[in-house]
Amino acid sequence: MTQRADFVDLFLKGQVALVTGASGGIGESAAMTLAALGADARVEPVRQRIAEQGHRVTGWECDIRSRSAIFEMVAGVEREMGPISVLVNNAGIDIPQAALEVTEQAWDDIVGTNLKGMFFCSQAVGRGMTSRRYGQIINLASEMSFVAAPPYSVYAISKAGVAQLTKALAVEWAPANVRVNALA
Repeated sequence: MTQRADFVDLFLKGQVALVTGASGGIGESAAMTLAALGADARVEPVRQRIAEQGHRVTGWECDIRSRSAIFEMVAGVEREMGPISVLVNNAGIDIPQAALEVTEQAWDDIVGTNLKGMFFCSQAVGRGMTSRRYGQIINLASEMSFVAAPPYSVYAISKAGVAQLTKALAVEWAPANVRVNALA
């Protein structure tokens, strides 16, 4: 067994990971990597591939903009799989529009998915993590968290919020041994 596998067995084996937005791209890669590292994952589109690696896996459709849907998803995951130890907040969208052309619907969809959904996913799993005094949350930010470029004003605003959300939760939950970080 390699050193990497020893590390994985020690830290991830049997833990439950929830990856939002895992139907493709970064989320799919994150789910596959977590499974390869020993975690059980909850993700629909890559379910078969993870199951073939010998891990427990399930999928869940959720409107990430709805707090009640998020809490229902997290409760279902934990009923079926056990306590969530790792959350990868990956779900996100962009609707490129010049600032003068942004519609209220585009604003609500982008901010609701990228920021509101991330906060309430973190809150839903954070309750259990803080009470168990263990957990890891990884938020997908963006270079747009720190810079702006047209026609991505609302996306940049939402991702700047992700950077601050990460800092706020990291400081608040650190005493409970819950790590909150972002990748950009």
